[in-house]
Amino acid sequence: MAAGLVLAAGVGGAVVAQAAGHRSRPPFPTSSQLESTTGVKVVRATLAADGGLLDVRYVVLNAPNAQRWFADTTKPPVLHDNRNGATIDRVAPMRDAHQQRPGQTYYLIYQNAHNVIHRGDLIDLTIAGVTLHDIPVE
Repeated sequence: MAAGLVLAAGVGGAVVAQAAGHRSRPPFPTSSQLESTTGVKVVRATLAADGGLLDVRYVVLNAPNAQRWFADTTKPPVLHDNRNGATIDRVAPMRDAHQQRPGQTYYLIYQNAHNVIHRGDLIDLTIAGVTLHDIPVE
């Protein structure tokens, strides 16, 4: 009986989510080359401030590598929108990100001028010459 209730609850939840228009999130891309080169794993890209800002979250895997790319202010991480070809490089890193502690999540905030990037878009992020492709924007 309990198993039947659990199954019914799971199916009912899926039906409700589908009826409400919720789609499952596309798989988040990974890149072993990006992770080994930069020492970070990108985990999320979310629009904020009514679409005027794009929040990109990453987790530090290797602090010395992360510090190396972060310290190079001449080559900021660049976003490219696959839908319309827009490129965004106006970025503000998390204030205390200079510490880059392994296992910690940090953010990069991009100015999304004229709302060129929309929810559902796929973007590419280039850091230190390595590109992570098809990041879904939430």
